[in-house]
Amino acid sequence: FAITAVIAYLYISATGVYILPDFLFGLLGQKMLAIDPTARLSMWWDVHQGKKTEIDFLNNAVVAAADKLGIEAPANRRIVHLIKQVEAGEIAIGF
Repeated sequence: FAITAVIAYLYISATGVYILPDFLFGLLGQKMLAIDPTARLSMWWDVHQGKKTEIDFLNNAVVAAADKLGIEAPANRRIVHLIKQVEAGEIAIGF
């Protein structure tokens, strides 16, 4: 990993470009992109256990910021709506 970091530093120093070259991203990205197939997001666990989710602090924060800026956030708005329905017991999702 240290050699990879040195290569990245030299690349950035020489080019002034702060984008990782493809070969370097490939080396670094493999570990980052490996996802445990049994892993679940915390919101999944909240819904699965019937707990209140953190939707207001995540997607609803995006919706609030978009509203202040006068722009749309339809995907986030829909996600918030659906999760609120699940929390209220209005709709059920399969596990």
